[in-house]
Amino acid sequence: MEVKEWIKSELNEEKIKIIEHDGNVFVTANPGTGKTLLLTFKYLNLLESGISPEDILCLTFTTKAKKELEDRLLKEIKDRKIEVNTSDVKVYTFHSFALENGEEADIVSSNLLRYAIYEFFKEKEILTYGDEYLIDTIVPKMENLLRYLKSYGVMPKDILIEKAKEFLEGDKKNTKEEVDQFAEYFIETYEFYEKIKSTKGIDYSDMLLNFLKQKEVPKFKYVLVDEMQDVNQIEAKIALRCAETFVCVGDKKQAIMGFQGGSVSNLKLFKDSKHFILSDNFRSGQEILDYARDRFNSVDESNKEELKTLKNALGNHCDKPIVYSVEKEKLYSSACELAKELSEKDSERQIAIVVRTNNQIAKITKELKARNLDFSSTYFSASKDAKKEIMTFLKGILSNDVKEMKNALFSPFFPIEIQKAFDLCKLKEKELLQNCPKLKEIRNEIKNLRDLDLLFEKYIIPTSVAYGSEYLLASLSVRESYRESLTYLGEMDYKPLIDFMSSADLQSQTIESKKKIVVTTVHKSKGLQYDSVIYLPLKTRDNSNFQDRVVESILKTKDVNVEEELLEESLRIDFVAFTRAKKNLYVMSADTQDYVSDFAETKDYSSDESVVSDLAERSKKAFSLFVLKDYERAKEYLEIDKSWLISFVKGHFEELDHISFTSLNIKPLEYLKRNILRLSSIGPALDLGSKVHKYAESLLKKEQIEVEEEYRIYFENLKELIEEIKKNYPEVELIEEGFNYNVQDLFEIDSEFKFSGKLDAVFRSGEEYLIVDWKTSRNDSNGGEYRQQLSAYKRALSLMKGIKEDKIKVAIGYVGLRANINLGETEKKLDIAQPRVTAMKTLSKKVEKIIEWKENPEKYLEDFTCENNKDDRLALAICEQIKVENGNK
Repeated sequence: MEVKEWIKSELNEEKIKIIEHDGNVFVTANPGTGKTLLLTFKYLNLLESGISPEDILCLTFTTKAKKELEDRLLKEIKDRKIEVNTSDVKVYTFHSFALENGEEADIVSSNLLRYAIYEFFKEKEILTYGDEYLIDTIVPKMENLLRYLKSYGVMPKDILIEKAKEFLEGDKKNTKEEVDQFAEYFIETYEFYEKIKSTKGIDYSDMLLNFLKQKEVPKFKYVLVDEMQDVNQIEAKIALRCAETFVCVGDKKQAIMGFQGGSVSNLKLFKDSKHFILSDNFRSGQEILDYARDRFNSVDESNKEELKTLKNALGNHCDKPIVYSVEKEKLYSSACELAKELSEKDSERQIAIVVRTNNQIAKITKELKARNLDFSSTYFSASKDAKKEIMTFLKGILSNDVKEMKNALFSPFFPIEIQKAFDLCKLKEKELLQNCPKLKEIRNEIKNLRDLDLLFEKYIIPTSVAYGSEYLLASLSVRESYRESLTYLGEMDYKPLIDFMSSADLQSQTIESKKKIVVTTVHKSKGLQYDSVIYLPLKTRDNSNFQDRVVESILKTKDVNVEEELLEESLRIDFVAFTRAKKNLYVMSADTQDYVSDFAETKDYSSDESVVSDLAERSKKAFSLFVLKDYERAKEYLEIDKSWLISFVKGHFEELDHISFTSLNIKPLEYLKRNILRLSSIGPALDLGSKVHKYAESLLKKEQIEVEEEYRIYFENLKELIEEIKKNYPEVELIEEGFNYNVQDLFEIDSEFKFSGKLDAVFRSGEEYLIVDWKTSRNDSNGGEYRQQLSAYKRALSLMKGIKEDKIKVAIGYVGLRANINLGETEKKLDIAQPRVTAMKTLSKKVEKIIEWKENPEKYLEDFTCENNKDDRLALAICEQIKVENGNK
């Protein structure tokens, strides 16, 4: 194809050769080589050659890339005065193209998939993890895996489960049987989601699959595809099916979207093409390119040919990259200090701190805020914390559990001073509602679950404004998930609503900012460039767990080797990060071994410890009262001389006359929440524990008892354990026997403070005794901690009976053991391992700490301020109040 002269004058030689080629083209576009420019001028040359815009389709991977290409095309067409109807210009993402050219259907939110996963896992009790871990880790992981599998067009009916199991193995944590069982659960979860979705609409993968199922699809003389390395298999097939001739641009060295189905192997589908390489870089100085090339080739030599001629097209040079060795605990503070130094040296320079994960962004943003540095972030780090606060508030308003109500008092959305919340925590349910009219008023405002919008409009969203954009975005996300729940769940009660909202994803925003410091992940930085890049690589542990391996095994039955596919993704992520830099590249790591190179300088970097921010929790709370038009209390709350916390804490310790093992919390914040405020909820585990102890007492006393069917297995396990114990210790000596001894007697601590507890059961054989503690734990991983408890109980029995401790043994009777992955069996175990000789010493230190706090409450407050709890909003508020009150002395 002839290239117009005016186009030749705008481009370098390598781009001209690509545009000249008239057949299928695949271009390896090294970073910074102008792939969007290439596609733009290929398109313009087609127009100038008489091809109608209606015969050219442009497909991109992201909405951002779509807008960038479309804007550029329309501007060039206008500026060059090319006479075509611009409304015929067709630039789409793959999904928007499939949506416009497929059958009409409602698109369901990804939150429906997350809810389906959560509900199914909870109903079947598939894993032994707690709710928080299930929601924060397992549900998102399963969502990604199901979407990933579906990106290959694999539906539940296509899975050959028995064949897939042949590829599965056990590991250190899970047996082969357990992993095989999880594979079954995985398919059932997938089927459960598809069943729920079938009556609601289609998801984004369905949209693409349905497009391919059509007998007739739109055909184009030319299809131009951007970021080819990131498209999944279905998207690749769509491009091929619609194209008479294709022009694809991508770079397998920058393939970092594997978690979304992007696959280097998909590039093989486009092998019927002429291959070109773009090597002229218009972004990075030559020293940065040399370092990036060396790092890649030192691990993977398969791309040497593509990297051999990579050079700065303008001959620009820059400083050698610097690899900084940093102490692990100072990594994030060091990155922020370096960014501060660079910005002070050159106020015009834009600096990006580039990291691997959103969790790293959260840590970086806290350090930047503490230093009062102006910055922008592609991820709102407080959103997750904000969501938890919102859910705490909603639960307290909707639930009849007094513990939930009390928790809500400490959320930023409840219009009450923290001092009042402390006082109310002492009260019972009826007293709580009587003494907190605002709680009663808000609860009365919600007549049914469809009134929940009122809480968002009146309390949550206005207050979020005071806490910043992260809170505001979280409040809008949670409200949206609430509205989605009305659509998907129909008539519902409290639990499904809370489950749906809890499992829902948070909205995210990508920010293109002109601020001098930007914090971003590598994935969000694609297509962007910065004067200076500070990169914090992260050596991820092997994340190939049993969930990943199930999906890998399923895909192996389809001849897709995922392990091979993702093997070098970490290297590719490094490569993308390096090549975002224009003038300066700094790599900071506690382990620099992989990054040391002849093409980089190596230095040590040290900075001060993290800076503690003076976050004005008091001002934010006052603002929330102000927006609720409670002006007097808002003004009152800002009075800096109001002292109450120190006396409140002193009052607690003055009243404290005994301690038990379960209340030995020596972390100050945990002690505040569990012992002082008593905010921990009574959950299913505590309820089960009470049932088991009741059953054990009845069995040992030989009393008749009616056993609820759901607890039958625990009852039977108890019976069998008691029979096993009685073979060696036939006599029952004590049942549910309480004790309350001076710590002087138990721990030889000089104090009249009491230590109390209860012996679940004591058995005897002649002069030999056995203390048994019944446990409903699903695993025995806390055995060491339980034996610390029993070491104290052993001494208590010695005092109680006047017998020597060497005549007493202890045992843990587990009645609810389950495999990590539910095999449908609840096992029992009598653990007869004895406490270590250091057990009592360890326990004594904990008791001594509580006694120290009792005798000197200000030491507790000192420990509280020294504890690193800057991620906890209540802790920040308490620290602020401590500072105020100490300043008044």
